[in-house]
Amino acid sequence: MPVQHDQNQLISQGCLHCRSPGDSDFVKCFVVLDRPKQILICYTKCSSPSNQDHMSVHHDNWPVYTKLSTDSISLVEEASKIQKQFCFAIHSLAKITYLAAESWKDMVEWMDCIKDASRISVNKSCLKPDRQSWTGSYVATVVGGSVVHTPVSSNVQDTGVESFPPERRGSGQTRPHVVRSGYCVKQGAKMKNWKRRYLILTEEELTYTKNEFVDKPLKRIAVSDIKDVRVSQSELTSVRSNLIDIQTPERTFYMQFDSMDEMYSWLEDIRKVQMRAQYRYTTQSPRCIAK
Repeated sequence: MPVQHDQNQLISQGCLHCRSPGDSDFVKCFVVLDRPKQILICYTKCSSPSNQDHMSVHHDNWPVYTKLSTDSISLVEEASKIQKQFCFAIHSLAKITYLAAESWKDMVEWMDCIKDASRISVNKSCLKPDRQSWTGSYVATVVGGSVVHTPVSSNVQDTGVESFPPERRGSGQTRPHVVRSGYCVKQGAKMKNWKRRYLILTEEELTYTKNEFVDKPLKRIAVSDIKDVRVSQSELTSVRSNLIDIQTPERTFYMQFDSMDEMYSWLEDIRKVQMRAQYRYTTQSPRCIAK
């Protein structure tokens, strides 16, 4: 059956043939994609509800064949190697789940729905009414326990000089000039699981937090500690697209971005910060000053 959507396009559902990792045969399932709850559930019961109001309710009494978190989905692609018509693959946590539709149109629509639900972006419903999202450079300050983003002039020179609003200079509550910020999905150090993180790149360091509303970094990576940053060539690229490696003496950080353009933009900005840091080091060293 074709994919069905609720009025707000938040819930999508329909019947698909599913094959989870470890199984050899496809099972006909009723699939529910719930964007607010960030889950994709395949029920072994394949009859659809007669009332569209049921789209907002999970059927707890139905047997579940498999369940995926949309946060963990790294790639959705057509499964050309599988000998089943209109089949596509979902890569999640190094596992592949195969789904097959009844027509080419249904397959493409399901793939687009799942890709859209698994995009790396902040949940707009959690934004505060007085918040704004800045696309350019900004200075982050803490006022009354909240992080406030103040945009800086677009004619800032690439000199590595910190830029602060006049009224906040010397207050001790400012951050250095932010070169770039945004969301990624990164691999954990111990559990090797993948979680969404908010990156902030300054002239001195690369930090990440749980989201843009948290001020305390989970990790600080000094620019001077970054030995190399490049498009990943690891085995993870088989299940993770738009992936980069950030190599430090401590470990290699694997970070995945929403698109290829965003991945290359982060690469370019990190490399520029590295070059400026190296330039400052060589020009300010005692040897250069003596000359």
